[in-house]
Amino acid sequence: GHHKEAVRALLDMQEQGHAPDRATYNTAISACGQGGQWRSAMSLYDRMKKEGTAPNVVTFNALMHVCERSGRWRTALALVDTMRSASLK
Repeated sequence: GHHKEAVRALLDMQEQGHAPDRATYNTAISACGQGGQWRSAMSLYDRMKKEGTAPNVVTFNALMHVCERSGRWRTALALVDTMRSASLK
């Protein structure tokens, strides 16, 4: 699906020495959401944080959407707590 293409594009950027920005990560996470790929979305979220790109409300909305689609309500609730801790509204 499209999520694989989006993730591949992000990884290709990194391999070519370009650091993906928040919008790039958010787009790839959203694509994972459309495909119901919660593990891939969470992996991108972890990579994003590890590389120093701060998530924003769009990031959390996309993550919660994919969790909802995948029945991962506990993960979604944990994300709400994380978002609150980061003072994002």
